[in-house]
Amino acid sequence: MSYLLILVIAIPVLFVIGTTYNALKEQKRLEEGPLKEILSKREQEKREALRNSSRIKDNNK
Repeated sequence: MSYLLILVIAIPVLFVIGTTYNALKEQKRLEEGPLKEILSKREQEKREALRNSSRIKDNNK
């Protein structure tokens, strides 16, 4: 009877631990790979937009 109780408690706890571990591993993989590229592209787009907006302001003077 006590073994059944231990299993009923342990299985959900192990599931949560395993899911959290896999999520952290996946997040680290994304941070090291595609996320760096996406963030660098966004940074370039921001710079270009800022540069273009400053040119428009200079032309309107």
